[in-house]
Amino acid sequence: MKQTRLVMDSLVSLMEKGPSLKEWIGHSIIERFYQNLANKLGATTHYYKGSEWWMDEYTIPYLKIDRDHSETLLYLHGFSDRKESFLLTARYLAKTFNIIIPDGPGFGKTIKNHSLPYQIEHYARWFERFIKEVAEPPLWIVGNSAGGAIASKLAFLYPDLVKLCIPVSPALYYNPGNNPFFEEFANGKFLFFVSDQKDYDYYLTRIFHKEIKPIRFITDAILAEFIRNRFWYKHMIETNLKGFHSDLLELEKTGFFLNKELEKTNVPFHFLWGEFDTLFPSETPKYLQTINPAIKYDLVKNCGHAPHVEKPLKLAKMILSIYKENRHLRTRWNLW
Repeated sequence: MKQTRLVMDSLVSLMEKGPSLKEWIGHSIIERFYQNLANKLGATTHYYKGSEWWMDEYTIPYLKIDRDHSETLLYLHGFSDRKESFLLTARYLAKTFNIIIPDGPGFGKTIKNHSLPYQIEHYARWFERFIKEVAEPPLWIVGNSAGGAIASKLAFLYPDLVKLCIPVSPALYYNPGNNPFFEEFANGKFLFFVSDQKDYDYYLTRIFHKEIKPIRFITDAILAEFIRNRFWYKHMIETNLKGFHSDLLELEKTGFFLNKELEKTNVPFHFLWGEFDTLFPSETPKYLQTINPAIKYDLVKNCGHAPHVEKPLKLAKMILSIYKENRHLRTRWNLW
């Protein structure tokens, strides 16, 4: 008993003196959780190598849940996120869809390569090749935040690949008079540049509506990862928002945002938006409907910017409701 107590005291002492041990434990817990969830869902890991010049030999891991359904859903995660986070929602969708979840280039388990262009157009071009090689389009495409912007761009550029696009609290849509994330960025504030615990705590209040309490070891691991990647995230956002300036209205007029493309598209869109999203406010889709009355939208009640994590069951039910409403959809936009 005394020996056990000495071992425990030594372990606690190491954890207090060496934050790397806390991070290692937290990282192990996170990876084990996701691996167990993937195993329960029958999700298998695959690897795709890009063939275009800008992605030549660049390997992207992706998860695939294949239960031989007739419909396939592709999910594109957001900025700083990883493919595994959607498994929380995928577990409620796997009875209806085959599901494909890739790590976006520059995030997750992909290589961070400063020489590659990470603009939204390049992401869309890469995913066009990806879809044609690993799936049978057209697909149901869902994306959160930056992933929602990429899903939208993919639908605009390659409409034949998309059965219906479901952006979830997406980035890069302009809302007159209220664009918190872009207004803050124009003033030199970048939410994802996390340098310490205070920055991380603030980040959590902006991403989630409900209070997120620290979880021993897991919080340490996630915070450490944010701190390690802060300059990479800064590089990524500056690359993705190339040409950005403080006059948002002027940017909207020049086509920097996605509004003009949404206005012209015939691809079916159904936006899902966190009711209390503080990055891209939930009144945005109401405005978007004025420029394209064909689009639909619903709010994810009592939720912030990341419904797939904060309200996974609710989000899944909303996606399934959209599917039931549009299950007979084929290539309707080609007939308009």
